[in-house]
Amino acid sequence: MIKVAMLWLVDEDGELLLARRADHKKQDPGLWGPSVTGKLEAGESFEEALVREADEELALKPNTYEPRFLFETDFAHPDGETRQFRVCVAKVPRAIIGELVVDPNEVAEIKWSAIPTIKELLNSSPGEVVVASAFVLWDQIFEALTNNDLHPGQT
Repeated sequence: MIKVAMLWLVDEDGELLLARRADHKKQDPGLWGPSVTGKLEAGESFEEALVREADEELALKPNTYEPRFLFETDFAHPDGETRQFRVCVAKVPRAIIGELVVDPNEVAEIKWSAIPTIKELLNSSPGEVVVASAFVLWDQIFEALTNNDLHPGQT
């Protein structure tokens, strides 16, 4: 089983930060996905992986966000391996995007997007998102966000 830490960043307007994976990545190259995602390294906890990945991918330092656990779920990936996702969210100011440093080895670009816009992307351009997990997990994530006190539009 592959363990994966996932962090969705949400701004004060309820928009989520999407990250487009670097074009040379082995898995899902050039596709849009969560703000931060990464596999756990040997002996690493989900929390440690989240901090490491946020720093590696976006130069996001732990003192600038407070991750909140949403849920954990197993996902049967099309490659035959099960992935255990631990999904977290953190509310950050929209202006933080100016402080982020995208690692081109990990991420090609980032952008803020509203949940309805992301859902439309899933429906109209499914080949542009991390297809395997997006269609199974993202609705569950969006539902968890709306039931969480960090949900879109809430201050």
